[in-house]
Amino acid sequence: MNTVELYKEIKRLQTLRLKNESALSPEDLAGKYRTSYERLCENIRQRQMEYRTECTKVIRTLTDILAELAYFDPTDEEYDAVRDIMIDKSKECGDDPLLTGLIATVIERFESEGKR
Repeated sequence: MNTVELYKEIKRLQTLRLKNESALSPEDLAGKYRTSYERLCENIRQRQMEYRTECTKVIRTLTDILAELAYFDPTDEEYDAVRDIMIDKSKECGDDPLLTGLIATVIERFESEGKR
């Protein structure tokens, strides 16, 4: 799952947990429905860990890209090379929507700075 899918899944599970907590008494959650409630809470925690891991990958990839920018000369050919590197890195990260959006912002900013 990518960051956006994981985030949506976490919100869906949290909504389900809140719905259960409002519909059932604490005694029922601790008794009759304990196993399923604990499984739901564990599933939320697991998805949160996966989300943090994926976000960390995105940030590390973006950091790698930004670090590489320091080695490029500001020429038109270099802009194309930088864009290609960013697109390749995005593909390595499974075209994660969060990374794709951040890269698009970097490209836009990079290109607008080059026109000054």
